[in-house]
Amino acid sequence: MNYVLIAIGLFLIFLSYRKGSVLVESQMENQIDKNKMIFENNLVLQEYSNNLKYINEVLQELKVRVENIEISLLALNEDINAFKEVLSKFENNKDSKNDLLNFDKDTKTVDINEQIYEMTLQGLSIEEISSKLNIGKGEVLLRLGLIKAKK
Repeated sequence: MNYVLIAIGLFLIFLSYRKGSVLVESQMENQIDKNKMIFENNLVLQEYSNNLKYINEVLQELKVRVENIEISLLALNEDINAFKEVLSKFENNKDSKNDLLNFDKDTKTVDINEQIYEMTLQGLSIEEISSKLNIGKGEVLLRLGLIKAKK
């Protein structure tokens, strides 16, 4: 009888140990699942952060482009006003042929100055600008100096 009680006791101890180890394994699996979820959430947050940085960079680039367009529009407005002045002189004067010839020279100068200014804003070097416009480096530097002095 004593052996039967000892055997039952040992069996109960074995069952409780097994149940405890299953519980510990279950808790460990739950902790592993939680860690996986935390890791996946961190990856998603990192991806969102990278996307926000990219969007911010694109917005900054768009801002610069809008500013360049505004500068171009102001230059175009100045050209339109200059053309209106010449047109009114043409209507008022009989010798307007000479005025138109002078206007063409001024327009070419303004166009080259604007091209130089825009290329400078785009980050082109003096050498690149001079080769694209087929003018000397000294002339590019001189025109840049005049543009900066006006502004």
